[in-house]
Amino acid sequence: MNQEKIEKEILATDDDAIAKTDWDAIWKKKYPILSRYPDEVDVESFVPELVALLDRLQKENGYSRVDAFLVLKDILGHIYKRR
Repeated sequence: MNQEKIEKEILATDDDAIAKTDWDAIWKKKYPILSRYPDEVDVESFVPELVALLDRLQKENGYSRVDAFLVLKDILGHIYKRR
């Protein structure tokens, strides 16, 4: 499936269907690490720093909670691509 077809499918999908989709289950099927890491990683040790970054994005840029999350996720994605 090419990028244009994927984009068309995403944009054509009803918001209610998207909201009812269990995205966690789908991503866990594609990337099994997402099922395993909670048993392998001290997740709580990452929480304070991540919350601080989210709060900083909200405060400094006036972003909503969701927008701050999406921006932080996007920043992490860009870092991943560079490495």
